[in-house]
Amino acid sequence: MKFGVTIESKNPADFTVENAQAIQSIGMTEVRLQFHADRMQPVEGGAIDFTESDRQIALAKQFGLRVVWPIQQCPDYALSPGASSMPDPAYMASFALAAAQRYVGQIQRYEVLNEEPSREKNAAFRTPLIYAHVFTAVLQALRQGGYTGNVATFGYTNYHSTTDITEWFNGLLALTIGLSAIGLHFYHAGEDPLIPLQGKPSITQVLQAIRATGTTLPIHLTEFGYRTHCDDQHPAPCNEVTPDEQAKYEGEILQALYTDYKKNKAMVYTLCPGSQVMSIYQDGSFLPAGTMFKNFIASH
Repeated sequence: MKFGVTIESKNPADFTVENAQAIQSIGMTEVRLQFHADRMQPVEGGAIDFTESDRQIALAKQFGLRVVWPIQQCPDYALSPGASSMPDPAYMASFALAAAQRYVGQIQRYEVLNEEPSREKNAAFRTPLIYAHVFTAVLQALRQGGYTGNVATFGYTNYHSTTDITEWFNGLLALTIGLSAIGLHFYHAGEDPLIPLQGKPSITQVLQAIRATGTTLPIHLTEFGYRTHCDDQHPAPCNEVTPDEQAKYEGEILQALYTDYKKNKAMVYTLCPGSQVMSIYQDGSFLPAGTMFKNFIASH
């Protein structure tokens, strides 16, 4: 099993020497860097600005961290007609091609989108068929650009019921070729991840619902976390937990993934030098979750 961190996307400069060192110090090997297409190419037909991605990818290389890049967040001019967040497949393919050609041999894994298919407001665009069009276009562009590595799905979050999960992935698996892993995000309203909530199956139930499709693909949980305090962006009550609860719950998630399949991946959200509400490293030191991760990684 492999472990890593998803870097906070709201501030692109959050990936620094300090948190690269911290990530490395507890045995994690991957970092998921969230570059947004709408920031990099805000003007239609304009050049893509790779300044920040160049910096972060070079920093990851300096510390021996493998890079995961979700191709995500298209600009408004590149949305599919009638969609609120789902992109035009041709645009995302062209963006992916540019990335693949620039970073040959430097990206461990690409993901196709982040959470767009789950948060899309127009239900007509939340189907496996629509997503399969985007996935296939991006995969083909990456291969055209010379990338031969793994390409995974977006971070699925539509956890209304286990039946919904199984049906959605049955549809996706029937429509796609070349998928290397299934991506998930899992947030559980500040509660124990092993206990189902209204409209939110437990982590074990989510994994079992995917396996009910018959797939043996690795599952990449690329975002999961618990807030240890509230802030201006997440005012109280914000489902906060104690640092000890954060460590306990995140450990339960790791164990569920490991039990499901030892080739799964877990990337916690997040590890930041400041006081980000879900960070397992705050204001210069690790919370108890840092020790938990270090011990779990060492023994698994």
